[in-house]
Amino acid sequence: MRDLVGDGGVLGILGERIAALLGEFAWEIGMDSIVEGSRLDHVGIVVRDLRAAATLYGDLLGGTLVSGGVHEGMGVRSLHFAYGSGSKVELLQPVRPGPIERFLESRGGGPHHLTYFTPDLTASLDGFAGGGLSVVDVDRSAPEWQEAYLSPRGTQGCLIQIVEGPDVDPVPGLTVDSVLNGEWEWRDHRPRRVMSEARR
Repeated sequence: MRDLVGDGGVLGILGERIAALLGEFAWEIGMDSIVEGSRLDHVGIVVRDLRAAATLYGDLLGGTLVSGGVHEGMGVRSLHFAYGSGSKVELLQPVRPGPIERFLESRGGGPHHLTYFTPDLTASLDGFAGGGLSVVDVDRSAPEWQEAYLSPRGTQGCLIQIVEGPDVDPVPGLTVDSVLNGEWEWRDHRPRRVMSEARR
């Protein structure tokens, strides 16, 4: 099973095929590249049972846990697994009402978004506008992490997140159990250990 996720494995092949399809779409609308110098970082998947999903994507598919935690603003708890090919999967479980919970209830979970990293968000947004793609949200509030989302109406039904910022390094001490126990939260676009009231 682990051989399926290394170089040329299932997740690597999936990422390559998605990139190829988007490349064909860019060619059809007359763009050289949807995002010049971009790379597919991960696929976001909404799940009902985060522990069961962690067993599948970690233990059974050979993923290495690299980050995770609760994101209060988004109302989700997440786990990020990396694979030898450089591909990643982000598992998202809703912890309160919001868009991710609505997605889970209406679709039963499954692939939610693709995240691409770009060296220049402004140039990327100009390229999207030139290609007739609709940007539904832009957040430049944090200099180290700027992002935008492309409307699924123009991307063959898939929500695409475009990020200009550094990759998240593996977090020492972070485990599936510690994330599920609420010991980690996302702050400043990084997983941070939650301080107990006695230590604050």
